[in-house]
Amino acid sequence: MIIKSDLHMHTNFDDGANSVFEMIESAIDKGFETVGISGHGFTPFDLSYCIKKNASYLRELTRAKRKYAGKINVLCGIEADGYSDINIADYDYSIGSVHYFKSAKGKYYPIDLSATDYNNTLRLLFNNDSEFMVTTYYKSVVSMVKKFMPTIIGHFDLITKFSDDDNTCRLSEEKYLDIVKSAIDEILDIPSYNPIFEVNTGAISRGYKTAPYPSEAILGILHDNNIPVTLSSDAHNSENIGYYFDESLEMLKSIGYNNVLVMGNSTFVPVSIKDR
Repeated sequence: MIIKSDLHMHTNFDDGANSVFEMIESAIDKGFETVGISGHGFTPFDLSYCIKKNASYLRELTRAKRKYAGKINVLCGIEADGYSDINIADYDYSIGSVHYFKSAKGKYYPIDLSATDYNNTLRLLFNNDSEFMVTTYYKSVVSMVKKFMPTIIGHFDLITKFSDDDNTCRLSEEKYLDIVKSAIDEILDIPSYNPIFEVNTGAISRGYKTAPYPSEAILGILHDNNIPVTLSSDAHNSENIGYYFDESLEMLKSIGYNNVLVMGNSTFVPVSIKDR
């Protein structure tokens, strides 16, 4: 295995199935050198999936770091939603994501809960205007990045999870990618911020998609802008750590990427994938 770092995974502190220690043991068994636990940051309007006992979460990760020192590098991360109520300085790294729309009346609409919810949101909040919905989503991603300046930008095109076409969200591909390009340009214009995008395989392991986030077309745009990527499984159980990494590397190579970023002890380092 060439990629030995996975920084996006969830435990029973949030909406994952396994404990912190079970996830780490699985990562060790799979040959990983670095593992990052990245629980969902607290969202007071939705307690169904996020970390509710953050102090306990931080203590457990501190215990894990001590327990597995010399065996695997354990990092304490957080997946910050655009509406999370957290301080990302409490963590070793952050993944920034958008999981909700917020209406003018203060109601939150989940983006990735189910196809039914997706269609209801399109109808109720956007009057079935797909372009408005997609534009609003990517504006929300840009706002999230400006708010948190996350270490990693998570599942960038999550909006495609339940769309009729994974690339276009019911828009022409040209229109959809124009919106995406505008969002990427805005992110690149943020002062003193050097974005890293994750290639997220979580929707494949859970049976929602057949390709990672972001789509191959978006990864092509990222490559053309010299934006680095890192692989992550978004695993919600111990079996899915590192899921679909080899296949994702082949896709990245076909796009033109020569390396991906892997977390070492405390910093990202590029790992060549050209001749694997």
